[in-house]
Amino acid sequence: MEKQKQQLKLFHERKFSSLTSKQVNRLETLGIIVETYEKNKNTMVTQRPESEEKARQWEEMFNNLKKYKEKVGHTQVPKGDSDEALCKWVYSQRLEYKKLKLGDATRLTAVRLQKLNDVGFVFSPRPRYLKWEERIDQLHEFKNKNGHLRVPVTHPDIGDFIAKQRVEYAKFKEGKPTVGMNDERIEQLKDLGFVFQVGKRRTNEIRPPNKTWDERFNDLLQFKESEGHTRVPQSNSGLGEWVHKQRKNYKKLKNGIQSSLTTERALRLADIGFVFNASAYRRKRKNTNETEQLVSTKENDLSKFLNPSCYSHS
Repeated sequence: MEKQKQQLKLFHERKFSSLTSKQVNRLETLGIIVETYEKNKNTMVTQRPESEEKARQWEEMFNNLKKYKEKVGHTQVPKGDSDEALCKWVYSQRLEYKKLKLGDATRLTAVRLQKLNDVGFVFSPRPRYLKWEERIDQLHEFKNKNGHLRVPVTHPDIGDFIAKQRVEYAKFKEGKPTVGMNDERIEQLKDLGFVFQVGKRRTNEIRPPNKTWDERFNDLLQFKESEGHTRVPQSNSGLGEWVHKQRKNYKKLKNGIQSSLTTERALRLADIGFVFNASAYRRKRKNTNETEQLVSTKENDLSKFLNPSCYSHS
């Protein structure tokens, strides 16, 4: 119920809600009402006045959009589409959405916003996908302007593309599957002076393959047989990380939070003497060592007292 009230509140505040218009009506029919958020008058989103004819036209265009989606499978009507009126209407809905986000007067009501959301309307479409040749032209343009190709990943036009090519190049060199990277493209980028590697990269590091929980448990058994305990240091690649993860999951399990560590697995770990709380173990160990040292010191003092040869006689 709390979740439904939160979503109902978002709906009335003209924000995205998981509830459809029909679900809102059903909840309010049951008498479930929430206090709506009252904005300051200076920042309040106001609805622009609209005639009945304009409201009818909106519904008509919305129905056309639904038919368009049934036909092509999406609501992104491109420029130059045969249905020019629908293309303009889609563009106007995005403009109204921007006004809504800025707090300006808009014709995009909460009901209309939800109806568009229900049919999968894209309010902020992604930029057009560029082909490889177009990207190369962008790199040429950047180099001609700046004299180099040290493009920052924060660059608004080609920053993401640059970062992706470095990742794909690294995969290619390691013999892993890539998205579009090949010898020909590498040569094209090299000819431009593309910087494939930024900063230091540990090329000799080989990550251990992913293992199942039971395989890691068997590794832990072998470690115990070899070392006499289960306190695997985190510097132990693979197993050390897995042990640390089990402790974190055990803490979640104790606190009633969803965890991948089941009760059965926790018992299996407990049976082999697994240390679930490493910090508490270290504190206990430290206190034990200090106590043993104190006892040893007292025993030595007592031994000296009881052994006359330890003292010189006048």
